Amino acid sequence: MLVTSQLHQFYQSFSTEFGAIIEQPQIAFEQYGQIDGPVIILAHGGLSSHHAAGRYQKDDILPGWWDGLVGEGKVFDTSKYRIISTNALGSMYGTSSALTINPATGKKYGASFPMVTMVDQAKFLYRFLQELGINHIELMAGPSMGSLLTLEMAAQYPDFIGKAISVATAGRMTPDGLAMHHFMINTIKMDADFNKGDYDDSSPLTSMRIVAQAIKFYYMHENIIKKLCWDNVEESSDSQQQRSDNVSEFVQGNSDQEIIGRDANCYITTLNAINSFDLGKGQVNFTAGVQRIKCPILLMNIDTDREFNVKWAQEVADILNRQFDEKVEPLQAQLHLITSDWGHLGCVKEVEQLTMHIDSFLNLPVSTCES
Repeated sequence: MLVTSQLHQFYQSFSTEFGAIIEQPQIAFEQYGQIDGPVIILAHGGLSSHHAAGRYQKDDILPGWWDGLVGEGKVFDTSKYRIISTNALGSMYGTSSALTINPATGKKYGASFPMVTMVDQAKFLYRFLQELGINHIELMAGPSMGSLLTLEMAAQYPDFIGKAISVATAGRMTPDGLAMHHFMINTIKMDADFNKGDYDDSSPLTSMRIVAQAIKFYYMHENIIKKLCWDNVEESSDSQQQRSDNVSEFVQGNSDQEIIGRDANCYITTLNAINSFDLGKGQVNFTAGVQRIKCPILLMNIDTDREFNVKWAQEVADILNRQFDEKVEPLQAQLHLITSDWGHLGCVKEVEQLTMHIDSFLNLPVSTCES
């Protein structure tokens, strides 16, 4: 499936939660399937893009991040649905961000791009869909940050979403996630060449190379590192040195190539937005915030994911299911544990397990939504 990235210019300015005004905002997106079909919205992981499926060119090495789920005859069936994958506010792939032009100056926003929150991202996405004339969506789904945005949308606009799917998720950003994100932000800010966000983008920052290495061993599990770097080493007197060399090469990789097109200011904006995520924000308490969600929801966490332990999804499921008679099936929130050697990346790698649970969920009745 060949796809194209599109750009939508908003009709009016956008005001953030902290009162900043973004003039002439824009959003990048891809669209697949039937233009008149029921609408599915896909939301990407934090440092990823809206390229969820297909290829831009026939010879592209890799397809979009959920290509195994999107297409004719697949669980997100393009012969049935209108599927829209959007790029988040503040991201680095076409939507208004540090990389886009500030109309007031005619130059890139850079470090002057305003702070945004997950609440802002949801309102921005909702505005876009309204401008497209979409007043209801059949389903919203996403992995990682996309899962958080899905929950935020379901909470803010409970009558807008028919069903929701969150993969690698929580109702508020987790302690491990907060710590890692602040490490990444601090590493970038402590880089002298970062220059408070006014840096030379003609070559990658050293801090971005460091972040790229940290991402590998944080978002992947030891099992994958062992398979890639350890299992193929035969036992000998220097086996451990070979393993060490393999791991070093794996961690360093081709870091310059891996961070091409990735902007440090956008990293900071996106990571701060993720860190702001809390369904209890502005509500009486966390429970009340979660209970704003009225639609059936499928939660799936990865057994080897250190950022989103299954207990964080269980917290959301328990709150939602207490709203209903637990003797009535199906419960509002379905929770499944995905087994994977990939760690956090299992949210895009484990296509077969994701397909099985999503297919079952899509065929459930929607009575819980109306209970």
